Amino acid sequence: TAPLQPDVLQTPSCTRVQERPYARLTVSDTGTGIAPDILPRIFEPFFTTKGADKGTGLGLSVVREIVHAYGGWIEVESEPGRGTSVHVFWPIVRESEVHMSPQEPEQEPVPKGSGETLLLVEDDPTILRLGERLLEKLGYRVLTARTGREAVDLYARHRQEIRLVLLDAVMPEMSGEQTLCQLRALDPQVRILVMTGYSSRDQLKDFPWEATDGLLLKPYDLHALARAIRQCLER
Repeated sequence: TAPLQPDVLQTPSCTRVQERPYARLTVSDTGTGIAPDILPRIFEPFFTTKGADKGTGLGLSVVREIVHAYGGWIEVESEPGRGTSVHVFWPIVRESEVHMSPQEPEQEPVPKGSGETLLLVEDDPTILRLGERLLEKLGYRVLTARTGREAVDLYARHRQEIRLVLLDAVMPEMSGEQTLCQLRALDPQVRILVMTGYSSRDQLKDFPWEATDGLLLKPYDLHALARAIRQCLER
């Protein structure tokens, strides 16, 4: 890592760069590198050079959104045959800017479920397993689906049991938007909590937010997940 003062004119326009010190975290390898025609596309959602079932192409796009949300940005340098360097820039927060309370506020109790059945729709198997464990820890019964088609089929079979659908907004094949519309066609009263790694709704402008019951930003913790679910169930 290394502190630096950014050149505001040279930093990405999508980032609200401030005239303040930044820390640069650099990770480099000596691998095969990235081809020049591929490099501009590596942050595109669903873009991947891996084979089927070996990646969704969402990892780097989600990482970039998280870094942007904290006021930073990412730069990538790569040369085929020589390797790649990824530079992550984070704003440095001065101690005087941190407002510390004399005592840590007491953490609100986590709202638990009472055995309600939820349908979790997530194409990333790792996030799906983690989400399932968190929901079970909160006291819910969980059905899982990795695709929109599977989610619609599951809901059609278990619609009398499912109290809430937790739906990933961005998925390959059948999109989150298409899945939502098909679920609404099956049951206009279905409750749907949308999950996304994007930092704002504006980045999914065509998504039918008016047809949803809530929004949960990734990455989420147990408290955020529990609160979002209870708010949807109690609407």
